[in-house]
Formats: sequence, C-alpha cells, structure tokens
Amino acid sequence: MLWGSALAAGAEAHRRHADRGEAIGAALETTRRLVASFTERTGSASCRDVTGADFKARLGTLRYVLGGGAWRCFQLAAAWAPEAIRIAAEGPSQAPAAPPPPAASCASEVALRKGATAQHVVMVAGLAGGLGLGGQACGALGAAVWLDSLAWGEAHPDRMKDLYDNPRAARTVAAFEAVTDGEFQCPRIAGRRFATVEEHTAFVRSGGCGTLIEALGRT
Repeated sequence: MLWGSALAAGAEAHRRHADRGEAIGAALETTRRLVASFTERTGSASCRDVTGADFKARLGTLRYVLGGGAWRCFQLAAAWAPEAIRIAAEGPSQAPAAPPPPAASCASEVALRKGATAQHVVMVAGLAGGLGLGGQACGALGAAVWLDSLAWGEAHPDRMKDLYDNPRAARTVAAFEAVTDGEFQCPRIAGRRFATVEEHTAFVRSGGCGTLIEALGRT
C-alpha cells in the first residue's frame, strides 16, 4: 500500500511541477506524510509488523491467506485509501516562506543512471531514506528493482506470472548485497536517519551512498 502510494504521489508531483528538483521534493515530502498517516493508523510501516506474518518462511503466505490475512489487508486498504488519496492530491501541506533548493533523492539518482524516463525518475523519489525518510528498507534498491521489473514485463508480456522471479531483478539484488554486505535497512546502510528532505538532499549531494547508487545504476 505504501510503496504504491509513494509511486502515485511521485506521478502526481511530476504532473504538477515542471522543474525536476521541485517535483522530487514534492514527491518525497508527500511520501513522508503518507508514511506518517499509515503508521498512525497501524502502528508501523513494516509489513511484518502490520501482518504478523513472515512471508519468507515456507508456507508463510499460504498460512496468512488461509487465516484471513488477505481479507484484513483489503479492509485496511479500503479504510486508509481516502486519507491516502487526500494526502497525495494535496501534496505538501504548506509552501515554505522561502522555497528550498531543488531536492535530491537517492532513488531518483539510481533511476537517472538506469536511463529511466523523466516521469519514472520523479515517481521513485519518495522511496528515499527508507520510504519517505521512514528508515525502512533501502529505497534506492526498491527503485532499481521496480524499474527492472517494468523493463522485464515489457520484454516478456506473456510471462507476467514469472515477474517475481525475473533474472534482471535478481542481478540487481545481488549487486546490492555485494555493496551492503547483505544489509537492507536504510539507516544502517547510510549510517544515519533523515528528518527532512533538506537533510537527505545534502547527504546525496555530498556523495552519500555514492558507491551503492553507482552499483545499482549499472545493473
């Protein structure tokens, strides 16, 4: 729900802002608000915390579905959707007195290096900082895997059932793990958390996570 909402917020930011830096800042700030809203409702932005399920475990998904978990997720999506749509449509709640400098996003930097379209570069912006600066899984990796999956799906429209096993995304994850020693959480990789869009922008522009961004951009 959150990752899909972040991509939708990015698409709306791209539609509203001609300047890429402004659009990235709007997408990232809106995603930050989406994460805050979702966390207030559920207590966590982590799938495992919300569902209580370990989908990596053998038969974990089957147990979750048979136990009514999928229905509970559908109910949550229906309950949260109106608020998510409102936040995404509004964008940042208030414009600052002095506009901040154009924003940067680690996820967007990866997209740029992978040759993504202008729209896709902004769409992934909100994944930065562990999804809306929330400190979850690496947004740069999420952006790379999403773009890989889009490309693979376009090249294999008759094999969408194999999307989760596409070799392109598998190579990206392998490259990521080689750089991070298997660590997936943003704060541990970056060595810090980000409270504002400006903090994350400064981090990226000073070369933060540069080796990782370059590695993902080459996949």
